[in-house]
Amino acid sequence: EIVSGAVAFEFSMEDNQYGLALTPGFTSDPNNDGKFYYLDAYYALQKQFTKYSVSSEWDGAKASDCAWTPSKAAKLAKSHKSVGCPNKKEVAKLFDAKGLPVAPNWDTLPPTPKGADQDLLEHCPVYEVAPELAKEGCCHYSCK
Repeated sequence: EIVSGAVAFEFSMEDNQYGLALTPGFTSDPNNDGKFYYLDAYYALQKQFTKYSVSSEWDGAKASDCAWTPSKAAKLAKSHKSVGCPNKKEVAKLFDAKGLPVAPNWDTLPPTPKGADQDLLEHCPVYEVAPELAKEGCCHYSCK
């Protein structure tokens, strides 16, 4: 089962002017130095989460059981059947129908975009994953 309609936000304000909070040092204004402010978007999002909360069972800690599905927290509006990835023939048909000038390539990865392997992105970060998150992740991925 999947839940559609996910929401993505940047927590701290960035140069693109998206964010839920103004963190210390974001501006050169000395009034922002060392201070943290929630922005209007934070309160608007909090209000919507509160308004539409369907169940405390949505808490990720309670979803760590591999048998947990969204329907265990609230009745789904529609039932969803599991689907798999399309096969090569289906993808080729789609490319042809959309008039895409390239053939689907399932054998090689695209090249790494310029700048993706420089500076802070040059090496993968090293960090530990909390045991409960690792357990939940292994429900969806093959873990060794």
